[in-house]
Amino acid sequence: MSLGQWFMDYVYFPIGGSRADSKWKLVRNLFVVWLLTGIWHGANWTFIVLGLGYFVLLTFEKLLGIKGNVIYRIFTLLCVMFGWVIFRSADLTPAVAYIFAMFGLAGNALYDNNAIRYANDYKILLPITFICCTPIFIKIKEWLPPVRTVYAILALLLMVMSVSSLVMGGHNPFIYFNL
Repeated sequence: MSLGQWFMDYVYFPIGGSRADSKWKLVRNLFVVWLLTGIWHGANWTFIVLGLGYFVLLTFEKLLGIKGNVIYRIFTLLCVMFGWVIFRSADLTPAVAYIFAMFGLAGNALYDNNAIRYANDYKILLPITFICCTPIFIKIKEWLPPVRTVYAILALLLMVMSVSSLVMGGHNPFIYFNL
């Protein structure tokens, strides 16, 4: 059972879940679950902020019914990246500094020689993964049924390449051991 499933089964559903009889109760239910999720990860403000940040995002999604378009997907990916930075930081100050640095707002360049080297090393893999992660390939797959086999083979190949890259990348202990 995943942590998300546990919170749904033992917290979210028992307090009413999304079937609450008012929007206020739905917001309350989401707040409780995401605050507890943040607290579960540790007694640090970064985890509380992360949980409450996801609460705000999910509340807007539920109340406004927005999802599915390209801008929403890009926004979601940015929020997830910010969440990972906050999750991994020891404190909020370095997390905010790192987020600014991600966009070149900390006196650093947006890219350097390492970025150019990585882009050159993965010049074939990056476009393939981009195409496979966007609706473009899904549309192609619908139009050309034989592409489904190619898609499955490509997905398997990308998974094998990703796992081998992680394995060869050196020792990286479980993330919770570093906190």
